[in-house]
Amino acid sequence: MDAIHTTIGLFAILAGFIICYKNKGTRKHRLWGRIYIISLILLGITTFLFRDPRPGIGAYKMFIILSLLFIPVAVYPLVFRKYIKVWVVWHYTFMLYSFLFLLIASVTLFIDDLRDFLMTFKIIESEANVVSRVLFWFLPFIIGTIWIFSKKRAYESKFRNLMMRPPK
Repeated sequence: MDAIHTTIGLFAILAGFIICYKNKGTRKHRLWGRIYIISLILLGITTFLFRDPRPGIGAYKMFIILSLLFIPVAVYPLVFRKYIKVWVVWHYTFMLYSFLFLLIASVTLFIDDLRDFLMTFKIIESEANVVSRVLFWFLPFIIGTIWIFSKKRAYESKFRNLMMRPPK
Protein backbone atom coordinates (compact mmCIF):
# COMPACT_ATOMS: atom_id res chain seq x y z
CA MET A 1 0.00 0.00 0.00
CA ASP A 2 2.90 2.36 0.64
CA ALA A 3 3.97 1.84 -2.99
CA ILE A 4 0.59 3.17 -4.19
CA HIS A 5 0.86 6.19 -1.90
CA THR A 6 4.45 6.89 -2.93
CA THR A 7 3.67 6.57 -6.64
CA ILE A 8 0.75 8.98 -6.36
CA GLY A 9 2.91 11.39 -4.37
CA LEU A 10 5.71 11.30 -6.93
CA PHE A 11 3.17 11.86 -9.70
CA ALA A 12 1.75 14.89 -7.85
CA ILE A 13 5.24 16.32 -7.40
CA LEU A 14 6.09 15.69 -11.06
CA ALA A 15 2.87 17.38 -12.18
CA GLY A 16 3.62 20.32 -9.86
CA PHE A 17 7.10 20.80 -11.32
CA ILE A 18 5.78 20.55 -14.88
CA ILE A 19 3.16 23.21 -14.12
CA CYS A 20 5.76 25.50 -12.54
CA TYR A 21 8.12 25.40 -15.50
CA LYS A 22 5.78 25.25 -18.51
CA ASN A 23 3.88 28.07 -20.19
CA LYS A 24 0.83 29.21 -18.24
CA GLY A 25 -2.71 29.34 -19.52
CA THR A 26 -2.24 26.73 -22.26
CA ARG A 27 -4.30 23.59 -22.75
CA LYS A 28 -1.37 21.50 -21.44
CA HIS A 29 -1.15 23.73 -18.37
CA ARG A 30 -4.82 23.14 -17.60
CA LEU A 31 -4.41 19.39 -18.20
CA TRP A 32 -1.41 19.14 -15.87
CA GLY A 33 -3.26 21.29 -13.35
CA ARG A 34 -6.15 18.84 -13.30
CA ILE A 35 -3.70 15.94 -13.00
CA TYR A 36 -2.03 17.71 -10.06
CA ILE A 37 -5.35 18.30 -8.29
CA ILE A 38 -6.59 14.74 -8.82
CA SER A 39 -3.30 13.20 -7.72
CA LEU A 40 -3.19 15.48 -4.68
CA ILE A 41 -6.72 14.44 -3.69
CA LEU A 42 -5.77 10.77 -4.14
CA LEU A 43 -2.62 11.41 -2.11
CA GLY A 44 -4.72 12.91 0.67
CA ILE A 45 -7.01 9.89 0.67
CA THR A 46 -4.14 7.41 0.72
CA THR A 47 -2.41 9.43 3.44
CA PHE A 48 -5.25 8.73 5.82
CA LEU A 49 -5.97 5.19 4.61
CA PHE A 50 -2.53 3.65 4.13
CA ARG A 51 0.23 5.88 5.41
CA ASP A 52 0.88 6.19 9.14
CA PRO A 53 -2.33 4.68 10.52
CA ARG A 54 -1.62 6.08 13.97
CA PRO A 55 -4.38 8.30 15.35
CA GLY A 56 -3.94 12.03 15.35
CA ILE A 57 -2.49 14.43 12.87
CA GLY A 58 1.27 14.49 12.65
CA ALA A 59 3.36 16.95 10.68
CA TYR A 60 3.15 14.97 7.45
CA LYS A 61 -0.65 14.83 7.53
CA MET A 62 -0.82 18.49 8.53
CA PHE A 63 1.21 19.58 5.48
CA ILE A 64 -0.84 17.36 3.15
CA ILE A 65 -4.02 18.93 4.57
CA LEU A 66 -2.58 22.43 4.05
CA SER A 67 -1.67 21.52 0.49
CA LEU A 68 -5.21 20.28 -0.12
CA LEU A 69 -6.78 23.35 1.50
CA PHE A 70 -4.98 25.68 -0.89
CA ILE A 71 -6.56 23.99 -3.93
CA PRO A 72 -10.10 25.43 -3.55
CA VAL A 73 -8.57 28.77 -2.60
CA ALA A 74 -6.53 28.67 -5.83
CA VAL A 75 -9.48 27.58 -7.96
CA TYR A 76 -11.81 30.27 -6.56
CA PRO A 77 -10.17 33.10 -8.58
CA LEU A 78 -10.54 31.01 -11.75
CA VAL A 79 -14.24 30.48 -11.20
CA PHE A 80 -14.86 34.14 -10.37
CA ARG A 81 -12.23 35.71 -12.64
CA LYS A 82 -14.92 37.90 -14.17
CA TYR A 83 -15.13 39.72 -10.84
CA ILE A 84 -11.51 39.50 -9.64
CA LYS A 85 -9.10 41.78 -11.48
CA VAL A 86 -5.92 40.07 -10.30
CA TRP A 87 -7.25 36.51 -10.51
CA VAL A 88 -4.08 35.20 -12.20
CA VAL A 89 -1.89 36.43 -9.36
CA TRP A 90 -4.18 34.91 -6.73
CA HIS A 91 -4.35 31.60 -8.60
CA TYR A 92 -0.59 31.54 -9.13
CA THR A 93 0.21 32.37 -5.51
CA PHE A 94 -2.16 29.85 -3.91
CA MET A 95 -1.23 27.03 -6.30
CA LEU A 96 2.44 27.60 -5.49
CA TYR A 97 1.66 27.45 -1.77
CA SER A 98 -0.20 24.18 -2.35
CA PHE A 99 2.87 22.81 -4.12
CA LEU A 100 5.23 24.19 -1.47
CA PHE A 101 3.28 22.42 1.30
CA LEU A 102 3.34 19.21 -0.75
CA LEU A 103 7.12 19.45 -1.01
CA ILE A 104 7.46 20.20 2.72
CA ALA A 105 5.22 17.20 3.48
CA SER A 106 7.51 15.05 1.37
CA VAL A 107 10.71 16.08 3.13
CA THR A 108 8.96 15.77 6.50
CA LEU A 109 9.23 12.02 6.05
CA PHE A 110 13.00 12.35 6.48
CA ILE A 111 12.91 14.21 9.80
CA ASP A 112 13.17 11.05 11.90
CA ASP A 113 16.10 9.83 9.80
CA LEU A 114 17.93 13.13 10.25
CA ARG A 115 17.19 13.19 13.98
CA ASP A 116 18.57 9.66 14.38
CA PHE A 117 21.64 10.60 12.34
CA LEU A 118 22.27 13.71 14.48
CA MET A 119 21.90 11.68 17.65
CA THR A 120 24.81 9.44 16.57
CA PHE A 121 27.00 12.52 17.14
CA LYS A 122 25.85 12.74 20.77
CA ILE A 123 23.44 15.57 20.06
CA ILE A 124 20.59 15.65 22.56
CA GLU A 125 17.30 14.39 21.12
CA SER A 126 15.46 17.68 21.73
CA GLU A 127 18.21 19.62 19.95
CA ALA A 128 18.18 17.11 17.10
CA ASN A 129 14.40 17.56 16.82
CA VAL A 130 14.78 21.34 16.63
CA VAL A 131 17.53 21.17 14.01
CA SER A 132 15.63 18.70 11.83
CA ARG A 133 12.40 20.70 12.01
CA VAL A 134 14.13 23.97 11.19
CA LEU A 135 15.84 22.34 8.21
CA PHE A 136 12.75 20.59 6.87
CA TRP A 137 9.86 22.91 7.83
CA PHE A 138 10.92 26.44 8.60
CA LEU A 139 13.65 27.01 5.99
CA PRO A 140 11.72 25.54 3.03
CA PHE A 141 8.67 27.61 3.98
CA ILE A 142 10.68 30.85 4.27
CA ILE A 143 12.65 30.21 1.07
CA GLY A 144 9.47 29.18 -0.79
CA THR A 145 7.57 32.25 0.41
CA ILE A 146 10.39 34.57 -0.65
CA TRP A 147 10.52 32.85 -4.06
CA ILE A 148 6.73 33.01 -4.52
CA PHE A 149 6.56 36.72 -3.70
CA SER A 150 9.62 37.55 -5.79
CA LYS A 151 7.90 35.95 -8.80
CA LYS A 152 4.48 37.45 -8.00
CA ARG A 153 5.31 40.91 -9.33
CA ALA A 154 6.80 39.46 -12.51
CA TYR A 155 3.65 37.42 -13.08
CA GLU A 156 1.46 40.48 -12.54
CA SER A 157 3.14 42.28 -15.42
CA LYS A 158 3.51 39.16 -17.59
CA PHE A 159 -0.16 38.22 -17.36
CA ARG A 160 -1.66 41.71 -17.35
CA ASN A 161 -3.33 41.03 -20.74
CA LEU A 162 -4.70 37.69 -19.56
CA MET A 163 -6.20 39.31 -16.48
CA MET A 164 -8.04 41.83 -18.62
CA ARG A 165 -9.46 39.21 -21.01
CA PRO A 166 -13.08 38.18 -20.38
CA PRO A 167 -13.56 34.55 -19.32
CA LYS A 168 -14.41 31.93 -21.95
